[in-house]
Amino acid sequence: MKEEVILFQSISALDSVLKDRKIIQISYNEQKYALTRFGTRVFVFEPKCPHFDYPLVEASVNGACRVVCPWHGYQFDLSTGQELIDRCRPLSVQEATWNADGQLVTQL
Repeated sequence: MKEEVILFQSISALDSVLKDRKIIQISYNEQKYALTRFGTRVFVFEPKCPHFDYPLVEASVNGACRVVCPWHGYQFDLSTGQELIDRCRPLSVQEATWNADGQLVTQL
């Protein structure tokens, strides 16, 4: 069962750790996740490429809001998880949101 997890206590805490289109790895309950920011949006996604398990912390985020795996160039839309030309299963991804207390949260 998923539970709400606080990723950052404030926008300033987010700003100090995560720059636009940078990917970092986080851990929660012994599971690893990737985290990126695209403008004002923040996404949490699986840490390895669905195509061939390459670590996505080494990937980039392009100007079209897609994670681009450096190994084979697969591109995953951060809004939907879909690979650009459907060559493999979608990336498991969800968008984090700001709660009423000003905390960035997601369901993990």
